[in-house]
Amino acid sequence: MQVNGFKRFRLATQAIALGAAMAVQAGAAEARDFALVFGNGAYDHLSPLASPSRNASELSEVLRRLDFDVLELANGNLGLMRAVLGTFARRAGAEDTAVLYFSGYALQRDGRNYLLPVSAQIDGADQIAEQAVPLDQAIDALSGVGRLVVIVDACRSSALTGAVASADGLADVSPPKGGAIVLAAQPGTACIEPDTAVGFSPFTSALMTHLPQRDLAFADLMENVSADVQAASGGAQRPFSRLDLAEPLILRPDEGMPQFEIVESNTEIVQPEPDIDPAQLPRLVQTELKRLGCYSLRVDGDWGPGSRRALERYLKAMGRPATRQELTEMMPSEALYREAAAQDEGLCPPVIVAPTRTTTSRPSTSNSAPAAPAPKAPAAAAPAPASEERVCTLFGRPVKCGSGPKTD
Repeated sequence: MQVNGFKRFRLATQAIALGAAMAVQAGAAEARDFALVFGNGAYDHLSPLASPSRNASELSEVLRRLDFDVLELANGNLGLMRAVLGTFARRAGAEDTAVLYFSGYALQRDGRNYLLPVSAQIDGADQIAEQAVPLDQAIDALSGVGRLVVIVDACRSSALTGAVASADGLADVSPPKGGAIVLAAQPGTACIEPDTAVGFSPFTSALMTHLPQRDLAFADLMENVSADVQAASGGAQRPFSRLDLAEPLILRPDEGMPQFEIVESNTEIVQPEPDIDPAQLPRLVQTELKRLGCYSLRVDGDWGPGSRRALERYLKAMGRPATRQELTEMMPSEALYREAAAQDEGLCPPVIVAPTRTTTSRPSTSNSAPAAPAPKAPAAAAPAPASEERVCTLFGRPVKCGSGPKTD
C-alpha cells in the first residue's frame, strides 16, 4: 500500500530511545522551523497563472519532509492573506527559523514591492496600497522571528507595468535582520515563463531540488539554485539573494547519529520508496488515475488522448484545471504520480450517461414495403329476390294463379 509515495512498514517490537534523545526532550524547548507558503494563481481581474498553486503545493510537501511546520494558503484574497500573516507571526518566536514564500503576481512602485492577492483590482497607482500587501510590512510583521528567510517567486511582467507598476520585476530590497531575502530574478527584470510540461517555475523547481541537501549553508544553497535557473533560462534569468547573518544558516543540518523516539508496539514506520524508472511513469500515472476514477481505459503505458482526458478530469477535480495546450504538452512526471498516489479513491466523479429514450418511428413511404391492405368489411347480404306473381287466364279472363280448380 502506498501513501504519499512511501511504503509503510509495521514495527513488531518496541523501539528503545537513545539517552541523548531523552536528554534533549527533558531540557529546554528546541528551536522550531516554520513556513508560510502563498500560492496565488486564480486571479479575479488579472490573467490567471498556472504555476503558483503548483509551486506552493509541492514546496509545502518538501518543507514538511524537512520537519517544517507549514501553513499554506492557495489563492488568498487580501483579507485572508493579512489574517494568515498575523496568525503566522504569533506562532514563530525568537528562537525559531521561519520561511515566508510567495508565488503569484507582485509589482514595484516607487522602490516599494507589493504582493497581489487574487482579489486585486488595481486601475491606478493610488489603489495599490489598499489592494495589495506591501512586502516590507509583511517582513515587519515577522520581526519577532529569530531567523527569517523571505522568498518571492513573483517577477512576472504584466499589463500593470507602466500605468501602475514602475518597472518589470521587483525593486531591490534589504534582508530582514538576521535573515535573508531571495527574489527569483534580479531587481527590475522579469522571470521566464514556466514550462507547462513540468508545471513549476524554473526557480521553485531548482529550490525544491536543493533544499533537501544536508549540511548546506544557505548561501551555498542559493548558488546552486542560481546555477540551475541560469542553465534552464539560457542565462536570461538570474536569481537575487541578500543575507544578513551573524552565522551560517543551514535549513537542514547534518544530524550525525540518528535520533530515535520511544514508540509503541505496532507503530507504522515510514521509509522512502526506491527511485522510479522514468519509462514506467506513464503506466504508473495511468494506474493511479484509474484508481481515482479518472481513467476508464486499459492501463497500457501509452500516453495518448485517453490519458490526457483522464489527466484533465484529475486536474479539474484537484481544483487546478489546465488548458488544452497545457494538457497537450504535459507528460507524466514523478511529482504527478506521487501526488495522485496520495489521493483517496473516487476523486473524480462518475460520468453519468442519460438513458436513451426508444421511440417507434413510422415507416418511410419511399423505402419501406407497402402496407398490407386493410381487411374488407364483410359484404352485405344480397336482398332476397322478390317473388314474382304469375298471371293466369281462364277463358280469356285473368285469374289468380296458384291452384287449380277444386275437386270434390
